[in-house]
Amino acid sequence: MTAKTKEYTKEQIDEMRELLAESEFEGLKDRDLKQVLWDGCVGWVNIPDEDIINHYGEVVGFDVLED
Repeated sequence: MTAKTKEYTKEQIDEMRELLAESEFEGLKDRDLKQVLWDGCVGWVNIPDEDIINHYGEVVGFDVLED
């Protein structure tokens, strides 16, 4: 576990995964689905926690997690 992953609970990281997946899903076009069916993809559940945290910070921002 890295310093970054220690800052967040497993539930918070899973929430980040869910929001990233939903965000990506909303932007998909038919050509994107065709490419996924052709090439496959790494699901959000298979991406390491630290990468999720980094990507979430870049795309969404951490203020969303604040209570």
